[in-house]
Amino acid sequence: MKRIPDYKKEFTIIRFLCEKGPTSINDIADHLVRTLEMKFSTARTATIRIINRLVDLGIVSIAGSDRRGTKLYDLTPRGVSEIMIVLAETSGINPEFVLGPISRYAPQLLEKAKEYVKLVKAYNEACKKIESIIGERKTDDEECLFIDGLYFVNELGEGEEIKDWSDLEKDMMKTIKALIESFLNLPDLMVKTSSRKPRKYRKKYGELFNIVIEVLRETLPQISDPDIKRLVRNTLEEISRETETEIKVKNMVRKSIKELLNGI
Repeated sequence: MKRIPDYKKEFTIIRFLCEKGPTSINDIADHLVRTLEMKFSTARTATIRIINRLVDLGIVSIAGSDRRGTKLYDLTPRGVSEIMIVLAETSGINPEFVLGPISRYAPQLLEKAKEYVKLVKAYNEACKKIESIIGERKTDDEECLFIDGLYFVNELGEGEEIKDWSDLEKDMMKTIKALIESFLNLPDLMVKTSSRKPRKYRKKYGELFNIVIEVLRETLPQISDPDIKRLVRNTLEEISRETETEIKVKNMVRKSIKELLNGI
């Protein structure tokens, strides 16, 4: 039987907890057996080790027990906050699984969380379209990048102040603001990190920027939550005022942002 890397087990467990809710060690191990074709004894040992680590980091906690007294585990508010931060920075992963714990513990935030999911999906779409232009193929496993990102964000203490589900809304809005900023920085970021002649694609900046604007033009009118609409508007206006680049590019950015604001 081939060796399964730890990050794949960790990602599978985190997504399962999000989707399933309070779950026992044995149920999680059963899920690893079904999805990763592991032996139950190996899966159980890995589950205990991973869950203990996630508990130590504050990402997971004991969420009660079943009728037999078996401990059940689920995501914490801090864990969900940090997962949302990382999903907004990791293109290629469907973010919908994060809606599970929010629907269970903070249903009043579910509509805002759905708007967040729309924006992350749009960001992923823009990344793929730009990748197709610059001919860049990702070789890194997105699940690996997600787990590395989650541990990094956790180490920085990004979600440390999120003690309760009522604290999640402020952090979610902060993540959405950062996501909108990332949209407008996407062409620069992807060209700089490209393994192929960045100078060549700098000449195509306008084309790459227009891809981002087109995706935003399709997505932003779908945002219905008034608080998020206001946040998006304010963020775009800030970016328009603070753009520091050559005049030609600055004018293009400001004109595009004005069009986006008119469409919201």
